[in-house]
Amino acid sequence: MMAAWKITAVSGVLLVTVCLVTSFANLRFDFIGDQYGYLLAFLMLGTLISMVGLIGWATKLERRNRFIIAALVFIYPWAALFVGYLVVPRDDIPGLAHMGLGLLILPSWVLAFVLLVTAAVAKPRS
Repeated sequence: MMAAWKITAVSGVLLVTVCLVTSFANLRFDFIGDQYGYLLAFLMLGTLISMVGLIGWATKLERRNRFIIAALVFIYPWAALFVGYLVVPRDDIPGLAHMGLGLLILPSWVLAFVLLVTAAVAKPRS
């Protein structure tokens, strides 16, 4: 059962990553046009899938690994935001990519908090 949670979590994170890369690439190449709604819908779907998958996967892990996953979940949007600022031209007004990251930061904090709580209350495995 752990493999199913892992696949769910990884597929959600990959969907979020693809949406963010697409939105940052759109700032340079403008290939999405007016289809921002679809991209934001897939971004939120990927966020939901990854949250469910990570919580389910974390319940099967040891305390130490839960703390590591919580730290990675907390750091991921900030790292993506930093990379985005390196990629986006300085004269461009931040658009969909930064709005999408703004929508990711709060859920990632909540998810990191949930993972930290589950790690703190977890009983050591024998």
